[in-house]
Amino acid sequence: MTISRVQEDGVSVFVLSGRLETTTTVFLDKEFNEAFADGERKFVWDCSQLTYISSAGLRTVLQALKKHNSSNGKLIIAGPSTLVLEVFEISGFKELLALEKDRAKAVASLR
Repeated sequence: MTISRVQEDGVSVFVLSGRLETTTTVFLDKEFNEAFADGERKFVWDCSQLTYISSAGLRTVLQALKKHNSSNGKLIIAGPSTLVLEVFEISGFKELLALEKDRAKAVASLR
């Protein structure tokens, strides 16, 4: 898995590529926690290149949501692939998440 972090219009965008699973969640946790500790509160996770998400990946999403809920932050999942969206639906996460079809719309909604 690769994670690229960029700033767009005051929003911290994480571009996730590959598989978010047990062995890779630690990298996303680290990147997210560092940005959060730096005071960032507007996040978009661009999942358009994410090919798989495991239960460990769902746990990472849930932990990020909990941090945001306790600090008035906002996390939007952008462009999840059909497979990833299906996992969100089956797990019940779809109702918990703010979803946008693409990164540009997600960033625009946080301005």
